[in-house]
Amino acid sequence: PESSAKFSSSFTAVVNDVAVGKYDVAIADFWVTSERMLLTNFLPSIRVDNFYLVVFTESGETTFLEMIANPFKPFTPEAWGLIVAGMLLAAGSMAIIDFHDDEDFPYEASSYLWRIGKAFYIGMFSLMSGASTFRSSSLASKVLSLGFQLFLVIVMASYTANLASLLVVANVNAGVSSL
Repeated sequence: PESSAKFSSSFTAVVNDVAVGKYDVAIADFWVTSERMLLTNFLPSIRVDNFYLVVFTESGETTFLEMIANPFKPFTPEAWGLIVAGMLLAAGSMAIIDFHDDEDFPYEASSYLWRIGKAFYIGMFSLMSGASTFRSSSLASKVLSLGFQLFLVIVMASYTANLASLLVVANVNAGVSSL
């Protein structure tokens, strides 16, 4: 009675009863979960259940352009435009602030276009890797890099959440009529 009140699963309650010595052994057809593993030791399984994930797929051919467009679905075109604008703003700011940094920008001081292009490349590389790859030498560039890293975290978290939402909604609406 004590174990069944303590655990929501009657199988876990039986495992607990073995662990506290109420029973010597429990023979049943139940799953070994991490919660139950913390309670007592288990012998090797006699039988293993195989689970199959059934996913609805749309019939028809997928074109090359549709496959290329799939990674961009979590954001609207306007959101992608804002992300690119934020990247260009960060790139331009970093190119101006780190004017004398020859490590990130080994170009002549007069070629701002090359510096902004290189900064945009570093920013895009940062977006793809999930962390800022700018080498900050001055306090201003360190503050800008910190703000850019926060921007990257927000973009990556939003992308992941929107992608998960799209996948869940797509599978919920599909349904399964038969096996």
